[in-house]
Amino acid sequence: MEGQLKKGKSVIGTFRTSKPSEKQPAMWSFIKNDNKSEGEIILFKNNKLWHSFQNKIKSENVNRVLFSGLAYSLNSISKDKDLLKASSDFFNIGQGCYGGRLKKV
Repeated sequence: MEGQLKKGKSVIGTFRTSKPSEKQPAMWSFIKNDNKSEGEIILFKNNKLWHSFQNKIKSENVNRVLFSGLAYSLNSISKDKDLLKASSDFFNIGQGCYGGRLKKV
């Protein structure tokens, strides 16, 4: 998925996510001008860690995510405390998503 990270009407940069594969975990990237940062996406069902090599939690049941290293990366381009605080915590995955993908309606 790809979108813009904004604060108010101001665009901070482009944010992208990718799903896991057999060779790498789910990843995020953030691009502002020529600067690119990236990190691993850590997925959870409630407080239980999900990864593709287990069979207790189905990918469509994940409902929370951490973007590892995102706050650290944003700190290099912005000192906005609200942005840094928000980016360093869990994000909830909405009901419109299916294992990190948009549900077809």
